[in-house]
Amino acid sequence: MKLEWVVGEGGAGLYLDDNRIAGGKPWGGGKVERSWEVDPKDLRAVLYREDPYLSVNEVIELLNTYLNFDRAAITNLIRRQISCNKDMADHPTIQVRADHGIPFVGMLGIINGLFGTREDGWGHITAVVDDAGQIERFENTEVTRPS
Repeated sequence: MKLEWVVGEGGAGLYLDDNRIAGGKPWGGGKVERSWEVDPKDLRAVLYREDPYLSVNEVIELLNTYLNFDRAAITNLIRRQISCNKDMADHPTIQVRADHGIPFVGMLGIINGLFGTREDGWGHITAVVDDAGQIERFENTEVTRPS
C-alpha cells in the first residue's frame, strides 16, 4: 500500500492508495511531497490498537487459560459448528467452512472474525488438536502457518 503526502494550491492531503483519507483536496492534482510504502499488517495494527482492546496474543493467552480450567468443555465449544446463512458466510473476516455447499461457523471463526484475516485468508488464532481430537493449545496462526 502506498501512503502519500500531496500538497497543492487548495491545501495538503494524505492519500492511501490514491484515496484521500485526511486533509484538504489539493487543486490541480497537487504534488507528491512524500511517499511511503505501508505494510497492510502494520496499518491493521495501528487501526486496531491493543488499547483498550485485547490483542490477538492476549486472547490466545486467555483461551489457553480457559483450556486449563476445562479442556473438554472448551474443546466441545470450539469444535462445535452450526450452519449459518449466506450473510455470515460472506462476511469478510468471520471464518466459515462449507460442507457440501452448506456454510458452518463455530466460536473460533467468530473470535477470529474480531481480528480480521491474514493476507492468506486464514484467521489469526489456531487451535492445535491432539490425536484424540482434544485441543492441546491455541496459538498464533503465524506459528502454525507462517506467511
